[in-house]
Amino acid sequence: MRELVEWDNFGEIIRRRTRRQAAYRPGLQDWLFHVTAPLAAYGVFAVSTPLAASRFREALFGFGSAALLLLFPGVHNAWDAVA
Repeated sequence: MRELVEWDNFGEIIRRRTRRQAAYRPGLQDWLFHVTAPLAAYGVFAVSTPLAASRFREALFGFGSAALLLLFPGVHNAWDAVA
């Protein structure tokens, strides 16, 4: 449970730093890929971990979904770096 609180604090720190800086105003796409998607993926990891003992197959789908969800912001960041 402590890990959930730490990740929630991490998300709050990112949200605060993003709102504080003035050089660039993030749009909806930035919020989705840099804040919302990673927090959702970490939430799925946190829920799937205790389920792995009783519902192994469903937990594997959760882990796979979360890993795929973390892949999208990485591709988005690489695309932004090139474009």
